Amino acid sequence: RLFVEEDAKRAEMLKEVQEKAERILKEAQEEAEEIRKRAYEEGREAGFTSGYEEGIKEAYQTQEEKLKEEIFTWQKELKTIADDMKYAKALSMEQYMDDLKAVTITIAEKIIQT
Repeated sequence: RLFVEEDAKRAEMLKEVQEKAERILKEAQEEAEEIRKRAYEEGREAGFTSGYEEGIKEAYQTQEEKLKEEIFTWQKELKTIADDMKYAKALSMEQYMDDLKAVTITIAEKIIQT
């Protein structure tokens, strides 16, 4: 009878140890799952932030290059316009001088005829 009681106690202790081990294992699995989820979220967030920042930087650089190209194009166009205006001014002055000479000669001829 003593052995039966000891066997029952051992069985009870073994059952308690197994239940405790199962609880510990379950808690460890839950904690591991929580850690995995947190790590996933942190990694995802870090990746998103990094990707977002890289995207912003790349977009900024692309726009900066486009703006530089546009500014260069506008500078060339403005130079062309300025050169065209100088040429038109010189041409107008030459034409006005020719007209002024013709008027001067006509006036001189009128004065001489009188």
